[in-house]
Amino acid sequence: MSLELRDLRERTLANNLVWLRSFGCDVRREGEVVRVDNPEARDYCALLLFAGARESFDALRRCVGGEGAGSFPPNVYVDRQADGPDLRRLLTRKGCAKTSVSYVTAGEWGRAEAAADVSIRAAERSEVAQWASAYSLGFGRGAGEGALDRQRWRLAFRHEAVRHWFFTRRDEVVGVCQTCDAHGVVGVYSFTLIHRERGLNPIHSAIRTLRAKLAERGRVTVYFERVKGGGRRPFLVGSRRLLTGFKVIRVAEGYQCDGAAKAADL
Repeated sequence: MSLELRDLRERTLANNLVWLRSFGCDVRREGEVVRVDNPEARDYCALLLFAGARESFDALRRCVGGEGAGSFPPNVYVDRQADGPDLRRLLTRKGCAKTSVSYVTAGEWGRAEAAADVSIRAAERSEVAQWASAYSLGFGRGAGEGALDRQRWRLAFRHEAVRHWFFTRRDEVVGVCQTCDAHGVVGVYSFTLIHRERGLNPIHSAIRTLRAKLAERGRVTVYFERVKGGGRRPFLVGSRRLLTGFKVIRVAEGYQCDGAAKAADL
């Protein structure tokens, strides 16, 4: 792995951990092994394995045995460079099923014109409820999940590294996203449009407008994660003409695990 790629992988991971902490996640990192806990949001309780196969297997085995990291997590994400037969067998023993594959993609955006049909504006702290409502609508969240969304994004609105954005068309909100500016890169998170705006043209327009906003002061390194599977639509996957020079820098497989899993005899 080149030094440039290693540095970019490290910066994007560090950026992601800042974003997770912004809405209340407890993040503990030991080298290339990360444990994330959030008692209010089970979807964000996970073990992230980015080390080599042996180190990742040992970390997962310690977790299964109840050592240090706590109970077995409901979600495990395994970088493909960390994958190995021993680790897969252990995941299978604990009732874990692969449900998704994520692609961390990074590149540079330079100054460009915004789309004519979609505008962008920063959300004010007083607009957290409106922003969270648009987020919930875009991601198809149920009524019970809406209160949780408002709670966690209210925390994120207070974080200095995270900004919240509205996409608008003729002053009507048509989508939202977040950006996290940390560790020399800008991460794009929670990108979603309301259902009637799901065609490629509106998506392209929103990305063009976001690109123009982020690169107002010159070139900027941007990254995002697109997820295939798990019921999530990878919004940016069909936008390659807007992502010239971007490359996939990390691929991770996501597993959902039996929440009742306990320590095992190893």
